[in-house]
Amino acid sequence: MSGDSKIGPQVGGVLRPVVLRKIGAGSAAAAHGAAPASATAEPVAAARLIGLTGALADQPVPIDMARVASLRSAIVGGSYSVDVGATASAMLAFYRGTPGA
Repeated sequence: MSGDSKIGPQVGGVLRPVVLRKIGAGSAAAAHGAAPASATAEPVAAARLIGLTGALADQPVPIDMARVASLRSAIVGGSYSVDVGATASAMLAFYRGTPGA
C-alpha cells in the first residue's frame, strides 16, 4: 500500500517486524579502525529474522468462523447495520496512532 509507511509498526493490532539498529554503539571502535563486535553477528541475526518471518507467514490467519457466520446471516436477513460514527472514529484513531475508541 502506498500509505503503509505512515502507519507505523502496528497495523490492526498486529505488530509488523521492523529492523532496529544501534547507531552510536560502535562509533568509538570505528573511529580507531576496529570493526564493531556485531559486524559478524549481523548476517546471522538477519538470517534468523528472515526464517522467523517465513514461519509467521506460513501460519494460518486466525478467523472467527462463528462471527463470520453471524455476520453473513445478518446481512442476508437484512438486520445488519453499520454505525457510521463508530466506524469514522475508529478510522481516525487508527490513522492518528491512538487506541481505538
